[in-house]
Amino acid sequence: MSKSIEDVIRKILKGDARKNALDLVDHLRAGEESGDFSLGKLNEGDENFWIARTKGENVCCILLNGENPDSFTVWVCGDHIGEGAGVAVGERIKEVAWAHVFGPCGGHGCGCSRESRYKSIFGKHFDDVCTAQLTVAMQFENPGDETLDCMKRIIDIRKGDIRQTA
Repeated sequence: MSKSIEDVIRKILKGDARKNALDLVDHLRAGEESGDFSLGKLNEGDENFWIARTKGENVCCILLNGENPDSFTVWVCGDHIGEGAGVAVGERIKEVAWAHVFGPCGGHGCGCSRESRYKSIFGKHFDDVCTAQLTVAMQFENPGDETLDCMKRIIDIRKGDIRQTA
């Protein structure tokens, strides 16, 4: 039987990392009832790497690092976030998003050699963002409570962007 992401979180993470990862997954699962959302393993054989999708489009990826039980990573995906949703976004959410924009290829240890690409995040343009194969826009390492709350709002906006354009 395949393990759920919650089972893996409880097995791998501890402390605040476990609490915050479970909080994020609860938030993501709140959107499942619409029928256009999924949360599953990126690769069937890897229980540490998960991807959330809305209408088949990548929303975010979650890495549960078994080597460090105090840490998890979330990548928010998308080339244009907050551009079409018509949703008022507070300055703090914009600041958090912009502070976590994924850097240029090779500059953050991704190991990829892809071309960096343009991203637009809440009206601000970034020309040198790593594609990391999954249209990643932002990276959050072990987000604390305030960053987690902002990240959940960013994810909701990303899901709204997808629903609006699909």
